Amino acid sequence: PGDVDLIWVPILGNILYFYIIYKSYNESLIFSEKEYEQYQKMYSPLIEYERQIEVKKYAGSVLSAEKATEYALVLTNGFGNKHWYLDSELNLKTLSVISTIPIQHLSQTINQQFGKNFFDFVNTYRVEALKAKLKDNSFADYKIEAIAYTCGFNSKTAFQRAFKKNARLSPSEFRNISDYKAV
Repeated sequence: PGDVDLIWVPILGNILYFYIIYKSYNESLIFSEKEYEQYQKMYSPLIEYERQIEVKKYAGSVLSAEKATEYALVLTNGFGNKHWYLDSELNLKTLSVISTIPIQHLSQTINQQFGKNFFDFVNTYRVEALKAKLKDNSFADYKIEAIAYTCGFNSKTAFQRAFKKNARLSPSEFRNISDYKAV
């Protein structure tokens, strides 16, 4: 009986430990709501300072609000209807050429109109395309990584990071949930 305890106690302890870590990571609950509020109060001056820097960053810009809105519509149309995000080599320069938006206004438009940086903006569309394909039964036999490449991602880590950030699940967890809901 003493030898059994020496084996099972550490095993069960490790299982419990990894379960807690897994749940914390997947649920993004590391802090309680009260601790999060304290965190926000403590760092609110820093957040405000960052906002002021963002305002100053574009203070000398000649981009009008009307033009920024127009550029936002061009981007929404291009990404939504023309699927510009499928180009795995897409960068600001390439996007500037295909959208005919001056490169100096492109980043500002994405930052101010969509509240994202270039990569987060592009990856949002890629993740949505990937989610749609993961729900589609015609892609059930394909590896997730292969599907991700068809959505414009060019590396496994990039798509996993972007997917987790946007969907709050790993791609395989999302696929399993989608399979379960389809039944």
